Amino acid sequence: MRLDEEQQSTNIEDRRGYRVSPGLAGGGIGTLAIVLIALFFGVDPSVLFQGTTSVDTTPPPESRQADSNDEMRNFVSRVLGSTERTWAVPFTVRATQKCTSI
Repeated sequence: MRLDEEQQSTNIEDRRGYRVSPGLAGGGIGTLAIVLIALFFGVDPSVLFQGTTSVDTTPPPESRQADSNDEMRNFVSRVLGSTERTWAVPFTVRATQKCTSI
């Protein structure tokens, strides 16, 4: 797929360098398993997770400006732009159709 002629999307936000706290990143199947085991044994799962959620909202130490020469940013914005244009028509058509149950 040639991306040279693709229009770039403006719906991207460069979050490289932002930190994610372990409380938010530690979810997933492991967390689901712990909650299910706690419920099985009659323990309130909210007790297990008290005080573990912390959000680091500080910006990264080095603020990244939108650089037109950033190859990764250009690649992502062109792929997203292509995706947006490809799916815009089917979603618009589907949204205007009347839904019926069988």
